[in-house]
Amino acid sequence: MNLKTASKLFFAVTMIAIGLIGFIGGGFAPIWRPVPESVPARDLLAYFSSFAALATGAGLLARRTAVPAALALLVYLLSWTLAFKARFIFIAPLEEGSYQSNGENVVLIVAAWMLYADLAGKDAGRRIASVAYGLALIAFGPSHFFYLELTAPLVPKWL
Repeated sequence: MNLKTASKLFFAVTMIAIGLIGFIGGGFAPIWRPVPESVPARDLLAYFSSFAALATGAGLLARRTAVPAALALLVYLLSWTLAFKARFIFIAPLEEGSYQSNGENVVLIVAAWMLYADLAGKDAGRRIASVAYGLALIAFGPSHFFYLELTAPLVPKWL
Protein backbone atom coordinates (compact mmCIF):
# COMPACT_ATOMS: atom_id res chain seq x y z
CA MET A 1 0.00 0.00 0.00
CA ASN A 2 1.47 3.37 -1.00
CA LEU A 3 1.31 6.57 1.04
CA LYS A 4 -1.56 8.10 -0.99
CA THR A 5 -3.70 5.01 -0.56
CA ALA A 6 -2.93 4.82 3.15
CA SER A 7 -3.73 8.52 3.59
CA LYS A 8 -7.06 8.17 1.80
CA LEU A 9 -7.92 5.12 3.88
CA PHE A 10 -7.02 6.88 7.14
CA PHE A 11 -9.05 9.97 6.18
CA ALA A 12 -12.03 7.80 5.20
CA VAL A 13 -11.91 5.83 8.45
CA THR A 14 -11.61 9.08 10.42
CA MET A 15 -14.73 10.51 8.78
CA ILE A 16 -16.61 7.27 9.40
CA ALA A 17 -15.57 7.42 13.06
CA ILE A 18 -16.74 11.05 13.33
CA GLY A 19 -20.11 10.00 11.91
CA LEU A 20 -20.39 7.10 14.35
CA ILE A 21 -19.45 9.33 17.30
CA GLY A 22 -22.30 11.66 16.37
CA PHE A 23 -24.84 8.85 15.98
CA ILE A 24 -23.81 7.02 19.14
CA GLY A 25 -23.65 10.24 21.17
CA GLY A 26 -26.97 11.42 19.82
CA GLY A 27 -25.68 14.89 18.99
CA PHE A 28 -22.89 16.78 17.32
CA ALA A 29 -19.51 15.10 17.17
CA PRO A 30 -16.80 17.41 18.60
CA ILE A 31 -15.66 18.47 15.12
CA TRP A 32 -19.04 20.12 14.46
CA ARG A 33 -19.31 22.05 17.74
CA PRO A 34 -20.38 24.60 18.79
CA VAL A 35 -23.75 25.02 17.14
CA PRO A 36 -26.01 27.65 18.72
CA GLU A 37 -29.12 26.36 20.46
CA SER A 38 -31.15 28.81 18.37
CA VAL A 39 -30.40 27.01 15.09
CA PRO A 40 -33.67 25.67 13.64
CA ALA A 41 -33.90 21.87 13.51
CA ARG A 42 -30.66 21.62 15.49
CA ASP A 43 -31.15 17.93 16.34
CA LEU A 44 -31.86 17.10 12.71
CA LEU A 45 -28.72 18.99 11.71
CA ALA A 46 -26.70 16.96 14.22
CA TYR A 47 -27.86 13.70 12.65
CA PHE A 48 -27.38 15.05 9.13
CA SER A 49 -23.80 16.06 10.02
CA SER A 50 -23.12 12.58 11.36
CA PHE A 51 -24.65 11.05 8.25
CA ALA A 52 -22.60 13.32 5.97
CA ALA A 53 -19.36 12.29 7.69
CA LEU A 54 -20.29 8.60 7.67
CA ALA A 55 -21.52 8.58 4.06
CA THR A 56 -18.61 10.51 2.59
CA GLY A 57 -16.12 8.46 4.59
CA ALA A 58 -17.68 5.24 3.32
CA GLY A 59 -17.82 6.70 -0.20
CA LEU A 60 -14.07 7.31 -0.14
CA LEU A 61 -13.49 3.59 0.33
CA ALA A 62 -14.93 2.56 -3.04
CA ARG A 63 -13.18 3.50 -6.28
CA ARG A 64 -16.46 4.26 -8.08
CA THR A 65 -17.75 6.66 -5.39
CA ALA A 66 -14.47 8.18 -4.15
CA VAL A 67 -14.47 11.27 -6.40
CA PRO A 68 -18.06 12.38 -5.68
CA ALA A 69 -17.58 11.55 -2.00
CA ALA A 70 -14.45 13.71 -1.80
CA LEU A 71 -16.23 16.57 -3.58
CA ALA A 72 -19.29 16.26 -1.34
CA LEU A 73 -17.06 16.24 1.74
CA LEU A 74 -15.18 19.30 0.51
CA VAL A 75 -18.40 21.22 -0.11
CA TYR A 76 -19.89 20.14 3.21
CA LEU A 77 -16.81 21.05 5.28
CA LEU A 78 -16.48 24.41 3.53
CA SER A 79 -20.19 25.17 4.00
CA TRP A 80 -20.06 24.12 7.66
CA THR A 81 -17.05 26.30 8.36
CA LEU A 82 -18.59 29.34 6.68
CA ALA A 83 -21.94 28.84 8.43
CA PHE A 84 -20.81 27.97 11.95
CA LYS A 85 -17.11 28.69 12.49
CA ALA A 86 -16.14 31.79 10.49
CA ARG A 87 -18.54 33.91 12.53
CA PHE A 88 -16.28 33.58 15.58
CA ILE A 89 -13.60 35.62 13.83
CA PHE A 90 -16.11 38.47 13.45
CA ILE A 91 -17.60 38.07 16.93
CA ALA A 92 -14.24 37.89 18.73
CA PRO A 93 -11.45 38.99 16.36
CA LEU A 94 -8.94 39.43 19.18
CA GLU A 95 -9.45 35.96 20.68
CA GLU A 96 -6.94 33.40 19.49
CA GLY A 97 -9.48 30.58 19.89
CA SER A 98 -11.52 32.03 17.02
CA TYR A 99 -8.63 31.50 14.63
CA GLN A 100 -7.59 28.16 16.06
CA SER A 101 -11.09 26.74 15.63
CA ASN A 102 -11.24 27.92 12.02
CA GLY A 103 -7.70 26.68 11.41
CA GLU A 104 -8.73 23.19 12.48
CA ASN A 105 -11.59 23.21 10.00
CA VAL A 106 -9.48 24.65 7.19
CA VAL A 107 -7.02 21.76 7.62
CA LEU A 108 -9.90 19.34 7.03
CA ILE A 109 -11.16 21.38 4.08
CA VAL A 110 -7.72 21.34 2.49
CA ALA A 111 -7.41 17.59 3.09
CA ALA A 112 -10.72 17.00 1.29
CA TRP A 113 -9.68 19.47 -1.44
CA MET A 114 -6.35 17.74 -2.08
CA LEU A 115 -7.99 14.33 -1.97
CA TYR A 116 -10.59 15.42 -4.51
CA ALA A 117 -7.92 16.96 -6.76
CA ASP A 118 -5.85 13.78 -6.58
CA LEU A 119 -8.77 11.40 -7.23
CA ALA A 120 -10.27 13.53 -10.01
CA GLY A 121 -6.89 14.21 -11.62
CA LYS A 122 -7.29 17.98 -11.30
CA ASP A 123 -4.17 19.95 -10.52
CA ALA A 124 -5.87 23.34 -10.53
CA GLY A 125 -6.13 24.84 -7.10
CA ARG A 126 -3.51 22.66 -5.41
CA ARG A 127 -1.22 25.64 -4.85
CA ILE A 128 -4.09 27.64 -3.32
CA ALA A 129 -4.94 24.67 -1.11
CA SER A 130 -1.32 24.41 0.00
CA VAL A 131 -1.24 28.09 0.93
CA ALA A 132 -4.55 27.71 2.79
CA TYR A 133 -3.05 24.77 4.69
CA GLY A 134 -0.02 26.84 5.66
CA LEU A 135 -2.20 29.73 6.82
CA ALA A 136 -4.37 27.36 8.84
CA LEU A 137 -1.31 26.01 10.61
CA ILE A 138 -0.35 29.52 11.71
CA ALA A 139 -3.38 29.40 14.02
CA PHE A 140 -1.99 26.35 15.80
CA GLY A 141 1.34 27.95 16.74
CA PRO A 142 -0.04 30.72 18.96
CA SER A 143 -2.50 28.25 20.49
CA HIS A 144 0.39 26.48 22.15
CA PHE A 145 1.23 29.70 24.01
CA PHE A 146 -2.28 30.99 24.65
CA TYR A 147 -3.37 27.63 26.05
CA LEU A 148 -0.13 26.66 27.72
CA GLU A 149 -1.88 24.88 30.61
CA LEU A 150 -3.62 22.62 28.09
CA THR A 151 -0.58 22.11 25.88
CA ALA A 152 2.10 21.37 28.49
CA PRO A 153 0.56 18.08 29.70
CA LEU A 154 0.69 16.79 26.10
CA VAL A 155 4.51 16.97 26.05
CA PRO A 156 6.14 13.70 27.17
CA LYS A 157 8.03 14.00 30.44
CA TRP A 158 11.23 12.67 28.84
CA LEU A 159 11.40 15.80 26.67
